[in-house]
Amino acid sequence: MLKFKVGDILKIKKGCEDECRISLQVGADSIKITDIDDGDYSYNVLRNGEVVDICSSCFKDNHLELAVKTLHNLEVGDVIVDEEGDEKMVLGVCEKAYLMSVWNNFDSYGQGHTAEELEKNNYKVKGQEETETEEMTMAELCKELGREVKIKKD
Repeated sequence: MLKFKVGDILKIKKGCEDECRISLQVGADSIKITDIDDGDYSYNVLRNGEVVDICSSCFKDNHLELAVKTLHNLEVGDVIVDEEGDEKMVLGVCEKAYLMSVWNNFDSYGQGHTAEELEKNNYKVKGQEETETEEMTMAELCKELGREVKIKKD
């Protein structure tokens, strides 16, 4: 059984670039799987997110890794975070269900969730949480830093 699915965007692992002559020639940095047939991937060859060519059958699972981790492609060992900062770890994957640890205790099984349930409950992949931008005046910034500053325009 193949590890990836149609629609996945994958990075080419270091040292595996020459597995696909086309991706090597065009300087590809990733691929997007478009079809799976008889255990082989067909894919768009991407450079900077743009399709530059197509190919099939060259890359195998061990040559590729997910380019972006989302709640829809979690793997065992991945950690998710809720709005309060509490964490759960993926202990297992069973088809479309994730077997999750209890909060903040990665050694104990808690319950299973689908990606849709995790999204509905505002979970994020650890390390990809959104950070809030804090607005402040120049005076507030200077006070925070404890010194006067000037902001230069780029």
